[in-house]
Amino acid sequence: MVERLTEHARRTLFFSRYEASQFGSQYIEPHHLLLALLREAKPVFGLLSLDSPEAVQSIRAEVERRFPPKVNWEQCWRLPLSDAGRRIFDYAAEEARHMGMLHIGTGHLLLGILREENAPGTTAILQSRGLLLPVVRRKIADL
Repeated sequence: MVERLTEHARRTLFFSRYEASQFGSQYIEPHHLLLALLREAKPVFGLLSLDSPEAVQSIRAEVERRFPPKVNWEQCWRLPLSDAGRRIFDYAAEEARHMGMLHIGTGHLLLGILREENAPGTTAILQSRGLLLPVVRRKIADL
C-alpha cells in the first residue's frame, strides 16, 4: 500500500513514527497519525480552517493531555502500526478508491482517522473542532 501513498502521505507516516517514539509508544497509534497530519496536511487543515498555529498547538496540547507521553523506550524509525493504525490506512485506501483516486493522500488519512471506531479520544479531538466525517469527506472530495 505504501506505493500508493502521495509524498505528503509518506511523510505523514514518517512523522507518525517520530511522534510515536517521542510518546514512548511501541506502536503508531491514531493520535500519532493525527499529530503527523498536523505537520504535513496544511492544505487539508487550511480547508477546514484549522491551520493556524494556535489551532495546531491546541490540538497538540489536547492530544498530550488525553494521551500523556510515557518514558521514551526507544528511538526507532521502524515502529509498526497498531491495529487501529492499520485500519486507518485501510479506510484511507477505501476513501481514495471511492473518490476515484489512485493515490492515497493526507485527506484520505484524515478520513481514515475519523472512521476508526477504536480511537474515540482522537476522533473526539477532531469532532470537537467540527470535523465530522460527512463534512470532511465532502470537502476532501471537492478539493
